[in-house]
Amino acid sequence: MSDASNSLNNNPNNSPNNSAYHLPPLKALKAFEAVGRHQSFKKATEELCVTQSAVSRQISQLEDYLGVKLLERNNRKTQLTDIGQSYLLSLSTAFKGISDATQTLFPSKAQKHFQRSLKIGVGPAFAEYWLTGRIGLFRDQYPQIKLEIHINQNLRIAAPLQDVDVEIYTGSKIFEGYSREPLFQLVDYPVCSPRLIDEPLNEVAELHQYTLLHESSNHWWPRWFEAVGCDEKGKGTGPVIHDETLCVKLAVAGEGIALGDAISTAPYLNSGELMRPVAVGMVTNDWVSIVKKEPVNASTDAASNASPEVSLFCEWLRVEMQRFTLSLKT
Repeated sequence: MSDASNSLNNNPNNSPNNSAYHLPPLKALKAFEAVGRHQSFKKATEELCVTQSAVSRQISQLEDYLGVKLLERNNRKTQLTDIGQSYLLSLSTAFKGISDATQTLFPSKAQKHFQRSLKIGVGPAFAEYWLTGRIGLFRDQYPQIKLEIHINQNLRIAAPLQDVDVEIYTGSKIFEGYSREPLFQLVDYPVCSPRLIDEPLNEVAELHQYTLLHESSNHWWPRWFEAVGCDEKGKGTGPVIHDETLCVKLAVAGEGIALGDAISTAPYLNSGELMRPVAVGMVTNDWVSIVKKEPVNASTDAASNASPEVSLFCEWLRVEMQRFTLSLKT
């Protein structure tokens, strides 16, 4: 073997285990380039479909790797350092070259990657009374995510996430193999049309003088009266309606008094179509919750195991539910 061959084989730069490129973590590079280009963490998270905390971690990782400060955060403003500006220019040029080549050589793949999808499962009552008026806010914030909304009629007894990525579940059931993050606890209280009762009643027992609308079963009202300390037994008069939305709408129509909660009745209470004839309520075991698949590795954080689209939707849902909860207290 010649000396030239020996020299080639002994050169560590030609080792198959030694990369030809000295690259920091690519996710961190992508996060920094997006934040630097937008001069905004919020806009970068919307583009990348990740949470702001994830972007912050990736940039910190990049700065630790490089040993320099790339961004300055002052008074909620994001500014590039001098070295950060120079690095951003080089990265943007490189990313644009990769993007242009991909668009030219693989146009269909590039478009498919840009359009992300998210399948959401939700119960009919929550969808009609709460999600319908708010889902447009999520679409406006993340227009690159293609939404599919699936109505689950029987989530209390069926397995979740059969055809979707994340469920908004209302109930108390624990699903084996799935995580459940409670967001809002339901409190049941009577509601009726002001045409039926035009001012609050003095005693809870007076409710028995009116037609009581029973959702799904006639055992809910007796349970409610017992929970609020009313010993008087009702006659149980009134129809049984096997649909929560219809039961509330019959109350709106003046057909009787229904048991409702903040999710199903807030729009009607705000508009004046419903009123609460008594102030007391029964705290239930039912919660509005986020249901997701458990991480494969028990030691892995569930949030890090979820897709970016699921993480963004869950974070948006938490914020909107907090706003809704606060609105009930004002």
